[in-house]
Amino acid sequence: MILSAGRDRGAVSGIAKTLGVAGRRVLFVSFAVAAYEIYQAEDKTTETLHQGAIATAGIAGGWGAGAAVVATGVCAATAPVCIGVAALIGGILASVGTDLLFGTMYVSPQGRN
Repeated sequence: MILSAGRDRGAVSGIAKTLGVAGRRVLFVSFAVAAYEIYQAEDKTTETLHQGAIATAGIAGGWGAGAAVVATGVCAATAPVCIGVAALIGGILASVGTDLLFGTMYVSPQGRN
């Protein structure tokens, strides 16, 4: 068991590599959407804060959810797919929640005439 502890498992390494590439693509798309939203906004300062809050919440939510599933024993620390799914779901939920909260705090000027 000790001798096999450092051995590479090709299937797990392949999944981790695929998830890393997919993560970079999702990050690029997220930045592109945020830049477009800021470009299209009437109030660029508020929209920049909005997009920054969403991105920060997504990162913090993903990190927190990933750490929580390992700390509670739901996922093993060596299970990249389980942790990745938990981090993705946590990041999405935190981002959506922040977007909804931001929408209640700052009223969009588009609805006014």
